[in-house]
Amino acid sequence: MKKIYTLFILIGAAVVLFTTMTATAESIQDDVDDVLHWRHTGSLWGWQAGIADKQDIDITGISHSISNNQVVLTLTVDGTIQSSETIAYWLYFNTTDSMYWMSWSNGEGAGMATMLAGGSGSFDMDPEITASGNTLTGVFDMIGNTTTQDAWAQAYEVTEVGNQFQAEWWGDWAPNSKFTGEVDSGEDTTPDGGGSNTGTPGFELVLVISALVIAILYTQRKKRF
Repeated sequence: MKKIYTLFILIGAAVVLFTTMTATAESIQDDVDDVLHWRHTGSLWGWQAGIADKQDIDITGISHSISNNQVVLTLTVDGTIQSSETIAYWLYFNTTDSMYWMSWSNGEGAGMATMLAGGSGSFDMDPEITASGNTLTGVFDMIGNTTTQDAWAQAYEVTEVGNQFQAEWWGDWAPNSKFTGEVDSGEDTTPDGGGSNTGTPGFELVLVISALVIAILYTQRKKRF
């Protein structure tokens, strides 16, 4: 009887151990040759779909996995992850009470994980971001509750950094539903907008928000240390 009791204890311990070690993973596949092109001429701008010669920013998939108190995010492209200042990659991962993001541009990676409003204040300001071949990878310390998950990514290329009024843009979103602009059905020389428009639809909002987040968090980190 004692041996049976001991056996039940061992089985129970094994179940608990297995449960705590179980990993979760999820991926989103993205079509190829679905890069969008945006050009700005004077006060007119327009998007064109179906660009097939921008493999280095053509996202083929994003994924996340959670195991051993770590969150691993990956982004893959149809070509090769580039280290140019005119090309950037972003991946975002939101959970029940926390957010993770990573980026890669000009040969450098950046990222962070932080609790959302009302969280405990946990964060990871120094994730490991690496690029190899067609894959960008970010490894984070897991923070908060990861029950509810949402991930999306964007990659883009510009002809001239800092000149959003004249530069041309190429970009891809995964999943495609994250792109909220309007796309021309014909040549990209046909404008979508007119009048006094001086913005960069789609990208401008993402870039401004990202820049503000980075600036605020950098300031907070300096105060903390």
